[in-house]
Amino acid sequence: MTVMPAGRRLLGAHVKGYAAAYFENLADYRGAEAHARDLAARGHHQAARDLTDALADLREAARQHRSARGIPEPIPIPTEETSPHGPTVTTATAARHLGVTDRRVRYLIADGTLAATRDGTGPWRIPSTALADYTTRRTA
Repeated sequence: MTVMPAGRRLLGAHVKGYAAAYFENLADYRGAEAHARDLAARGHHQAARDLTDALADLREAARQHRSARGIPEPIPIPTEETSPHGPTVTTATAARHLGVTDRRVRYLIADGTLAATRDGTGPWRIPSTALADYTTRRTA
């Protein structure tokens, strides 16, 4: 149990509409869900439940915000590989997700509009967070 100074209560966070949708775009749900499983495996069941409940609340607040404003649900970004920067996708996958050509994705990378990395002359790897950020900017 967390002890707070006299006269103060420990409160859970309440995230409203736009803020929930914004944080949902930034959230690494797979990482947070894996952390919750790890907490449970180490016997920290209440902390795991708290994290899982917070993620569910965040998703629901973001869904309600989008629904109230007629904003379509985000399309999940399929990830193919994990890099030190988190899950990444190829230019071909990014192109399918964005509804553009592979060439257009490479142009966005060269232009600096879409973040990506590559090992030497290997294929471009686009962090899924960068793709989600670009999608959000494009639809805003």
